[in-house]
Amino acid sequence: ALIQKAYGSNINIFTSQIPASVKMSEASMHNKSIYEYQPNNKVALAYKQLTGEISKIIEPIIPHKTKSL
Repeated sequence: ALIQKAYGSNINIFTSQIPASVKMSEASMHNKSIYEYQPNNKVALAYKQLTGEISKIIEPIIPHKTKSL
């Protein structure tokens, strides 16, 4: 909230928040992405949400087919 208040009018602040999770470390130890290790984990879902936010900004600038996660 403080970042939004301080910089929100000057830069894009994404609404997605990536939570901390032990599963992210576990995925890394198994040499897997969080999508491969636990696709329905809160971290994986948060990254998917962030990807959607970024896509909405990029699509009008660089239109192309995007592959769903």
